Amino acid sequence: MRKFINSMSSALVLATMLQGCVSPSNGNVDRSDQLNLETQERVLLASNNTVGLIEFYQNQLKDAESEHYRIKLAEVYLKKHDPESALFVLTPLTGKSPSSAESTLVAAKAHMDLGQFEVALGMLENAYEQSPLMVRSRIYWVLFMQKQVNLNKPEQCLTWRELIFIAT
Repeated sequence: MRKFINSMSSALVLATMLQGCVSPSNGNVDRSDQLNLETQERVLLASNNTVGLIEFYQNQLKDAESEHYRIKLAEVYLKKHDPESALFVLTPLTGKSPSSAESTLVAAKAHMDLGQFEVALGMLENAYEQSPLMVRSRIYWVLFMQKQVNLNKPEQCLTWRELIFIAT
């Protein structure tokens, strides 16, 4: 009988240990997936793989709607000199009544790249009203003014250091 009890207790301990190894909690799996996504994004950014980034952000948007990924996708399109695609991606964000300052700024940059300065100006004013302390809105404002005045001579153009000084 004693042998039977020892074997049963050993089997119970073994089953409990195996149970813990086999069934991970959902929180750990979700965290692992999130770290994997962040790693993929970092690798694509570090390698400057714009085509890969576009696919990555599009896949994230297929899985679930996200303002964060929509803005990042639009920024990649702008980096690739495709402002039309950037505006198309941002349409769900900028089309709704209170759009975020971040999405409005990216859309304003796309309009500036298209030469639509009046539309860009209105969007910059809107973004600035929403978030006056946002440094990017101030930098884009200065860039907009620089394009409006057509400062083409190097001695008249502002450096990034001057832009940051103005913005802060």
